[in-house]
Amino acid sequence: MAKLSDVTVGFFGAGNMAQAIGLGLIKSGALEPAQIIVFAPSERNFSPWKAANVETTHSISKLPPRLSPILLVLNAMSLVSRVSQ
Repeated sequence: MAKLSDVTVGFFGAGNMAQAIGLGLIKSGALEPAQIIVFAPSERNFSPWKAANVETTHSISKLPPRLSPILLVLNAMSLVSRVSQ
């Protein structure tokens, strides 16, 4: 099992739930900001992440090839509207 110091966590979604989890992990000392990468299609929820020095991106291709774990933190309506487009 990987130690937390060896983990890079990817968040698909940057909103309230992702912030509660990711920024909580940073605040608790479980992870460093450099161990988190956040993907979202818009800038709307990036401010708190950027303030915490967490890397953010709009491009899935910019995510490292191996993230462990990847957390999908999307609200259901957002997911449905993306899939139906």
